[in-house]
Amino acid sequence: MMKEQIKESRGDRRKSAIYKDKLIDLLGSFYGKMSESQLTDEELQEAFISHNSAWIKYCNSKKLNKDANYLFAIEVGQTWKKKIAKVSQ
Repeated sequence: MMKEQIKESRGDRRKSAIYKDKLIDLLGSFYGKMSESQLTDEELQEAFISHNSAWIKYCNSKKLNKDANYLFAIEVGQTWKKKIAKVSQ
C-alpha cells in the first residue's frame, strides 16, 4: 500500500514537472513579448490573450484540473503587481 502511494506521488511529480515546463515556456514567451519596447496596450493585451488561450488549450488537451486554467493569468497578475510596486517606490 505504501509503495503504491509513493509510486503515485512520484508519477504525479513527474507529470506536474512536464506541465510546469509548458507553463514556464509560455510565461517566458509572454514576458519576452512584454519586454519589447514600443508595444501598444492593444498589442500587449493581444499577446496576453494569445498566450493565456494557448495555456488553457494545453490544460484542456491534457485534461488538467479546471483550476490549472487560471495559473497563467495568476502568475502574470502577480508579476505585474510586483513590477508596479517596484515602479511606485
